Amino acid sequence: MVLLTPAGPRVIVQLGHDTFINGTIIEHIDGHFRVQSTDGEEVLIDPDTVMGVMELIEVDTPQRARVQLRTGRIIRGMLLADDWTSIHMRVQGVDMTIPRSDVAALHLDPDIESIFRRERALLNDDDEAGRLQLAKWLMENKSWMLAATELDQIATRFNSFEAGRLVQRARAFAALESAPDAPSSNPAQEDSNAPTLSPEAMPTEESRAHQLTLPPDNIVHLVRVLELDAINPPPVRISEATRKRLHLGWGGNRLLSANDQGLRTLLAMTDAQVLQLMFDVRARPLYSEIEVLEPPDSLKQFKAAVHDGWLVTKCGTRACHGGVDSGRFRLIRRSSVDDRVRTANLLQLERTSIDNQPLLNWTTPADSLLIQYALPRDQANKPHPRVPGWRPALDNKRLDAILQWIRSMRQPRPTVPWPPEAPAEESHPTEPSGDLATPSGA
Repeated sequence: MVLLTPAGPRVIVQLGHDTFINGTIIEHIDGHFRVQSTDGEEVLIDPDTVMGVMELIEVDTPQRARVQLRTGRIIRGMLLADDWTSIHMRVQGVDMTIPRSDVAALHLDPDIESIFRRERALLNDDDEAGRLQLAKWLMENKSWMLAATELDQIATRFNSFEAGRLVQRARAFAALESAPDAPSSNPAQEDSNAPTLSPEAMPTEESRAHQLTLPPDNIVHLVRVLELDAINPPPVRISEATRKRLHLGWGGNRLLSANDQGLRTLLAMTDAQVLQLMFDVRARPLYSEIEVLEPPDSLKQFKAAVHDGWLVTKCGTRACHGGVDSGRFRLIRRSSVDDRVRTANLLQLERTSIDNQPLLNWTTPADSLLIQYALPRDQANKPHPRVPGWRPALDNKRLDAILQWIRSMRQPRPTVPWPPEAPAEESHPTEPSGDLATPSGA
């Protein structure tokens, strides 16, 4: 016999394997219960005749929850609404609709903050190991902001390199999860409030020497996706597995049917059509699975006008910002320069501020320290610090090319979730070995 809840909740009543009544319990009568269906009909139901009653979850504010799909996959995020036909979630800042027919179970997660406050109160403030373990537990449960706050306190109190490294990861994912900037039809059209890492989140001089790892291939592709022109994109490749994940996570959208025919249509679409669809339904968690076969124009400019022909040859020498005495900004140097190296150095440029001034000033490109520090001292508003052997590295032709590249990049800048990991060991201080960053498959 099914145990009933008090009158009032919205429920899904299963009468048979394929027979359901969606409605609201309006009263209990002599052990039976009456349901007003979504069609407006009232049905008196004998509990002994039903296979089960599923009560929908009422949500006034977003609640952390997990959805178990019939395939066994678990989707974690913020529950926005629980309806009879679909569940609405926010996953990494992206709103998604999951058809009820795909759902095996929906559960609210325990109150992570309450558990954290309770456990934290039991720890001594000087218990570095215990506090670090608790912060890692917060990260495992994707409570990024709480983790970032605790890790920042640990890093400050104990001068902990590990906490300083982890706090950057927590902040990056917190920004991504709360970002309102997932693109619609064109990823270049970004909300002006797009999150970026604050100067306080920038790597310190002490930690930067340990952060010369290369990003995995999926981060390289993500950077390309965020830079491409959706109207005239470069060739892309989107795997069958990614298409199935797109259908599973975003099926039921008005642009993508949730049924089997919708999946067959999606599998038959061209890569360019699927790319546009992913932008239209805001499937940002899947962007890193898109394989962009050619760099977009802005990244081609970065390669030709900035990185290969100037940055690593002028500023990235071992005697300058490519060596162990590089100071607060250090570039990756390798004998063979590829797009992983270029992406790593681009992200280093974007994330580095010196005295609260960014190396790349996207609002006023000419004020970028990357430019100011490379100009002759009498032409610079912010001259390069006086160091032995420094010489100006920019002429007018190169300056124009760099300004043109900065203006070509997508504005405002999106956040890329790649805080560099600390390598276990480094075979050479300026040429990290290839096994420091293992590419992750799409």
